Amino acid sequence: LCGKVVILDFFTYCCINCIHLLPDLHALEHTYSDKDGLLIVGVHSAKFPNEKVVDNIKSAVLRYNITHPVVNDADASLWQELEVSCWPTLVILGPRGNMLFSLIGEGHKDKLFLYTSMALKYYKDRGQIRDNKIEVKLYKDSLPPSPLLFPGKVTVDHVSHRLVIADTGHHRILVVRKNGEIQYSIGGPNPGRKDGIFSESTFNSPQGVAIRNNIIYVADTENHLIRKIDLEAEMVSTVAGIGIQGTDKEGGAQGEEQPISSPWDVVFGTSGSEVQRNDILWIAMAGTHQIWALLLDCGRLPKKNELKKGTCLRFAGSGNEENRNNAYPHKAGFAQPSGLSLAPEDPWSCLFVADSESSTVRTVSLKDGAVKHLVGGERDPMNLFAFGDVDGVGVNAKLQHPLGVTWDKKRNLLYVADSYNHKIKVVDPKTKNCSTLAGTGDASNVTTSSFTESTFNEPGGLCIGENDQLLYVADTNNHQIKVMDLETKTISVDLLTS
Repeated sequence: LCGKVVILDFFTYCCINCIHLLPDLHALEHTYSDKDGLLIVGVHSAKFPNEKVVDNIKSAVLRYNITHPVVNDADASLWQELEVSCWPTLVILGPRGNMLFSLIGEGHKDKLFLYTSMALKYYKDRGQIRDNKIEVKLYKDSLPPSPLLFPGKVTVDHVSHRLVIADTGHHRILVVRKNGEIQYSIGGPNPGRKDGIFSESTFNSPQGVAIRNNIIYVADTENHLIRKIDLEAEMVSTVAGIGIQGTDKEGGAQGEEQPISSPWDVVFGTSGSEVQRNDILWIAMAGTHQIWALLLDCGRLPKKNELKKGTCLRFAGSGNEENRNNAYPHKAGFAQPSGLSLAPEDPWSCLFVADSESSTVRTVSLKDGAVKHLVGGERDPMNLFAFGDVDGVGVNAKLQHPLGVTWDKKRNLLYVADSYNHKIKVVDPKTKNCSTLAGTGDASNVTTSSFTESTFNEPGGLCIGENDQLLYVADTNNHQIKVMDLETKTISVDLLTS
């Protein structure tokens, strides 16, 4: 590193703010190379125990397309040595390893470019910059080809029994028939942001998907958009977001005029009516730690006036990153909500939320918007470090960064993708009991006839299908969709065919 201006990016791969910083670093790397004297090094200082494992960090580096070297600071020694206090933090070093600047948090792109250009010019004018090339071997170049790459979410078309898969690492959406045949492949293989016919449309790391009547809505996460796929017209359009990360925490504009931030999941809902109309799209807005709504038709949210079709606005969450429950939805706080499922029937009448950074599952009332705790975490709303792997009741149960939930209305049970524990758990919302359904806790890929002997690797999403008998799991780091039969208690892998 001698003779280079070095930028150390202290990050942890679960953190949405760290993810938001990566485009700034990509842009900087395209502006200045190692020949110009710049080197960026990621320093991974983990929040969760699961994030200290080298293989898991490798998977994250691939998912986020990080092309600079990354150091595993598992014991936080570099973090402590440089007195870093939060994620993300950038530390800029001079060519002798001397500390020049530090930038805390996201949103400092202009300062980052200014400080970097000034440092490179200053040291180059004094002959202290070396233009030698730094050889970096990219891990992604050794990956074998796979039909799926880090699939994040999956849902079922209950009419035609097709699967819709967010093939996140390939930046595409797949529609798959029951026999495994791929009916539609939309987008990919490279990231982009283009509407139009299927063959030309592109996405950027899509996550949540919801389908009704041959229309698919997509949380196009890294484009900060909600996209609409019309399977009959074979067209893709944008219905919310402006294509760059938004900071607005209120909303209220028409969809395509409303900036949004890292939507992670979507699910259909119904406005103030007893009839199931699916006229609302609920959005887990991970980037602003909130739950938003997109009106697919004229309607009203709980305790709201009539809203126009296309309105996109905040429903619950103050925007502060916290584990705060409150009878008033705007005073509640979430911490990177990443999974949604709807239980519209009484006595539940709620949205279930996988609130990943608080390691909890929460509920949002469809009647008055009240936000309540279900399982995980702890009672202190500011403590986002109450995680673990413990079966139990309510706050005594412990999860580790859950990313997905799905409601089983037949059994009145909620299934949870307890992602960093590599397990599928089941919650009885009546008793608040949370227990392990499948997985051993090992991050591996063993598929046996037994739930308790089979393994997962950071499962990110799941859904109920096939007469409430089959549970489909997006086993993200194993690049597979796994099928759990809730009657026979067996697991298989959904094999895709072209």
